[in-house]
Amino acid sequence: MICINVCGLTSKIATPEFIETLNNYDIVCLTETKTDKADIIDIPNFHVYCKHRSQLSFRRSGGIVVYIRDTLAKFCSIISNDCDHVLWVKIEGKTFGINDHLLIGTVYIPPSNSRFSSIEIFEDLENEIYYLSTEYICFCLVGDFNSRVSTLKDFTDYDENFEQTCNPMTDIDFSFAVDQVDVKSLESLGFSIVRNSKDKTVNQYGKRLIDVCRHCNIFILNGRSKSDYNGECTCKQTSVVDYCISNVDFLRYVQDVKILPYSMFL
Repeated sequence: MICINVCGLTSKIATPEFIETLNNYDIVCLTETKTDKADIIDIPNFHVYCKHRSQLSFRRSGGIVVYIRDTLAKFCSIISNDCDHVLWVKIEGKTFGINDHLLIGTVYIPPSNSRFSSIEIFEDLENEIYYLSTEYICFCLVGDFNSRVSTLKDFTDYDENFEQTCNPMTDIDFSFAVDQVDVKSLESLGFSIVRNSKDKTVNQYGKRLIDVCRHCNIFILNGRSKSDYNGECTCKQTSVVDYCISNVDFLRYVQDVKILPYSMFL
């Protein structure tokens, strides 16, 4: 699987180098496609799923497109949802010989200075994760979140000593703390608990994304994997705004996460 912010798909799809890259993958998630229903974006041997921006404007922007190879597409379906900023694809577990279905959400959140953006998008995203997690065990998010989180911790430490000092008769709710079994599972699955990043800046959207991770028990994989241990930049070699985010159940089927070098063809 590969995820790319293409900043306009129609121009890229005409280049052989772009098509050659896509053909190396079975699942291709594209953000900021700037496409609408009139665009012809079919690629041979792939099934295409689209979510165009519902609010039209003179200047094209936004948009999500997911290509799935035909041999895999017959086991895939779109999960209908209300949020314009995420496209959910379900892959049947039998495809990989497992019992649980896999859910992949491709995300594009416009930058904070865009008139199409709002901090409330994160609340919508969080609510959808909550809702879908009641039905699906394995899920991940990929895409451009325009959120800079640096090395902020994406889980809440569970202080057992604090719990023991509290009166057991009180109504204190410890459900805010992430399941420590999940945190410890990161290392056993080949991902570091400590997350690195070459981006040292945190913005408002980054703080909100961290809240979503903590509340939904999901982990940012950038800066934790074998191939991205240093947390490479994903945008103009200056910032990290594109992420792969997963819960531990989905992570069991992830071997590695790698940030590809910049290419003018992508």
